[in-house]
Amino acid sequence: MRWFVALAFSLLSLSSQAHQLNAAVTTVLFNPRLGQLEIMHKFFVHDAEHALRHLHKEAGAAQQHGSVDLLQNEQNRAEFADYVATEFELQWLYADGSKAVSLTLVGAEVDGNNLWVYQEASPDNTAIGLKVRQNSLQQFWAKQVNLVNIERDGQVRSLQFRKGQSWQQLLF
Repeated sequence: MRWFVALAFSLLSLSSQAHQLNAAVTTVLFNPRLGQLEIMHKFFVHDAEHALRHLHKEAGAAQQHGSVDLLQNEQNRAEFADYVATEFELQWLYADGSKAVSLTLVGAEVDGNNLWVYQEASPDNTAIGLKVRQNSLQQFWAKQVNLVNIERDGQVRSLQFRKGQSWQQLLF
């Protein structure tokens, strides 16, 4: 019986710490069927709400905006999506340099415990690679890890961003 109680407390302890992983995943998908570059960012709702509260506080707008509720408040989702759009950038790589990718913010939606932020762009088939910056949430958590998966021609390649890492590049 003691081992069962010990196991139960261990599981409770793990579940309370389960969300202490500060991570986000971004997928950059070259979609030939639609002729688009699709970008999908996935965040935990709890992390996004926490970050948005900090952003409101920094802007001195906490009382003006009231409480943060990404599940019910479309304006809050739009604010967080705008924040992500400032923290994520792409550049096309060429043999002689690079050029910023013009990203269009499509929107954001909640799916269970996750908040999705969507962007898109026109692909450039003359580019030899991508330069990527994904710093979302890293100003709030020192251990924040942002994984960027780039899917092209049936292959997936990944970049991992930790605090202090700015730009990384990937050749096709």
